[in-house]
Amino acid sequence: MRTARPPAILLGVLAKLLASFLAGFLLSVGAGCEGRSSPTTQIVDASGPRELTVRVPGAVAIARSIDALSVAIDPASLADTKVTADPGMTLGIEMELFVFPVGKERPAQGRHGLKSGDDFDVGTSTWNAKSDGIPASGTTYLVEMQLVLFETDVPPQHEWAPHSGRYKILWSRTIRQAEE
Repeated sequence: MRTARPPAILLGVLAKLLASFLAGFLLSVGAGCEGRSSPTTQIVDASGPRELTVRVPGAVAIARSIDALSVAIDPASLADTKVTADPGMTLGIEMELFVFPVGKERPAQGRHGLKSGDDFDVGTSTWNAKSDGIPASGTTYLVEMQLVLFETDVPPQHEWAPHSGRYKILWSRTIRQAEE
């Protein structure tokens, strides 16, 4: 027998997800107004390496409904960090995302994402009970998100393979967080 969540709890979860989305949207709009780098950031200054300020995440936002579990970067956790990038290189973000029950082993493969630029807005990943088996009633989940900011000399393209050329990790973090 499936027990329904009280409407107040469900509304609270939906409000948290909406607030996270709106905060991310407002941050991305604000970042565009502040002269942040374009989605395909390439360091073109030939005088040598350049220090960049990048907003990096420290937490994820997890929202659960009766038949879905969504994960996104928590925009409130973004903080500035400095990285040094070489001239002529393209910046990119790589993400590997795992969702699994607390107390169980992490699956070997997760969802993979790759994009050019230095903006950590990697979108929202949603699991559905019907197609993914997540969330299961009575199960609490752990999220692990591995993030890498890198530079490469391989320009972004369809089926981009940034590891195939000169590739250097500029910053990385693994965020592990259980749903509340």
